[in-house]
Amino acid sequence: MYVVTKAAIVVLAGIYAMRSSSIFFQNGSFSPLWLVAVFAFFMSLVLFYRMPTVQGWWQYTVIGLCLIGVAANAMLFFAPDAEHSDPTNLAFSAFSVVGWGIVALSSILLTFGTSAEGI
Repeated sequence: MYVVTKAAIVVLAGIYAMRSSSIFFQNGSFSPLWLVAVFAFFMSLVLFYRMPTVQGWWQYTVIGLCLIGVAANAMLFFAPDAEHSDPTNLAFSAFSVVGWGIVALSSILLTFGTSAEGI
């Protein structure tokens, strides 16, 4: 599970690096989602280096932020507007939902353990 989680975090870092740097390469207006992408990029970098050592209330914060990431990207995936219906944005949202889900599951297992430990 550790390798899968690290791979998901690397994919998330790449996605959010592209989303945060896209403001410099497009001719559109400023989007508030850019700030969220910058925050998610830095969060994925921190998680890559600190994931196994996070404990206590930080672990619950990571779980909460991952679940927020799953919900937000699921809403973007199913958004009816034309801006989010672009195939690239749909792919980014789909990979983000899966990636944040994997990180959340890994954090939950790290926090609460598995039921198979006592067997």
